[in-house]
Amino acid sequence: MGFHRKTLLALAGALFSGILLLAGCSSRESAPVRAGVRKTAAPDDNWMEIKRVGDRSAKVVVEFYGPLDTEWHQKTINLIDQVIAQNKGRVRMELLPMGNEKADTQIGKRGYHCATILINGKRDFKIKERGVSLTQKPNDPASSYKSEDVPVIIRQEIEKQYGSVS
Repeated sequence: MGFHRKTLLALAGALFSGILLLAGCSSRESAPVRAGVRKTAAPDDNWMEIKRVGDRSAKVVVEFYGPLDTEWHQKTINLIDQVIAQNKGRVRMELLPMGNEKADTQIGKRGYHCATILINGKRDFKIKERGVSLTQKPNDPASSYKSEDVPVIIRQEIEKQYGSVS
């Protein structure tokens, strides 16, 4: 009887910890989009829809999963848009809103449940010997990356795939 009770308590504790972890990752600290920041990913009422930007045949694929209507993610998305515009046909981006069932499933199957940017299927990179993990909130002291790091990484991937960057 003692073994079963300990097992049940351990399972309950693990479940509670998992719920807290997921709640923390998927909680949305709502922030207004700053004036001057273009709302590419979240046009008005349709921000919860999956969007695709760029050429389908591009060899550099960016999958952006998170609460796309926040100021910090909008800043990053706008920087990615600029790289796509400068490198026509080489980069495509899929915007996957956290809370969209298909997006949650697509990313969850790969083991991710928090805001994540995958570039050609990876989220961990090096920029000048500094390790960068494209997960959760950018531009935060606790984060390993800033919004401005993402275009640098995308350009590195463009160079790997195409040999040059526009």
